[in-house]
Amino acid sequence: QDVLEIKYLTMRLRSRQSYKHALDMLSKWMIEKGLLKMEVGDFQKKHAIEFVDWLQKEKSYKGKTTNSTVGYLKTLFYMLVERDICKKNPFTAVKKLKEEDGKNVAFTPKEVERVTTYMKRVNIRLFYATQFVRYGFIRKTELTNLKVRNISLRNHTITIPAEVSKTGKHDCVTIPKSLEKIIIEMGLDHANPDHYIFGKGLETCNSKLRRTADISDAHREIIET
Repeated sequence: QDVLEIKYLTMRLRSRQSYKHALDMLSKWMIEKGLLKMEVGDFQKKHAIEFVDWLQKEKSYKGKTTNSTVGYLKTLFYMLVERDICKKNPFTAVKKLKEEDGKNVAFTPKEVERVTTYMKRVNIRLFYATQFVRYGFIRKTELTNLKVRNISLRNHTITIPAEVSKTGKHDCVTIPKSLEKIIIEMGLDHANPDHYIFGKGLETCNSKLRRTADISDAHREIIET
């Protein structure tokens, strides 16, 4: 956690969330194994490999996600080695897994209609969020950091500040008619400008959604249903 806070100083928000999620997963595994009180210098190659096995077996992580998680943790342990807190980096022993390509298949128009209808019925807030992604081409991480004041119906734009944008640059998205209807339906034209558009529970409120992956998880659950 200490070296992560140091790493934070040179990272954008999206990268911070990725590193934090990787460390959170390692903490979960260590809690399950009763290892949370272990000295960091005692974390060995066998622990790293067992953790990766757990990601695949218990959390159903695929190759790409597992490799990314290992990469973040490997970086943090390199920082520990540099500071003489660890003698070796245990994650260098973990072999990179094969990553699957071409797995995603686009829905047919009829499938899109079915999913959309079901989503509106069971999770209207998730439906709203997907429309911002669909029509505004806004990344989920950016979306959960936007506030009502970033929307200007008068100028037909959504402003993505530099500190929120993945590129680290100020950006503007044009609001098409389809998305404008959603914005008005959500009542954002009269909402508190300091509230997050999609905050806690994907509601428009003053509490930030802490885990962006909640959107993906909720969407996956609907698709699988």
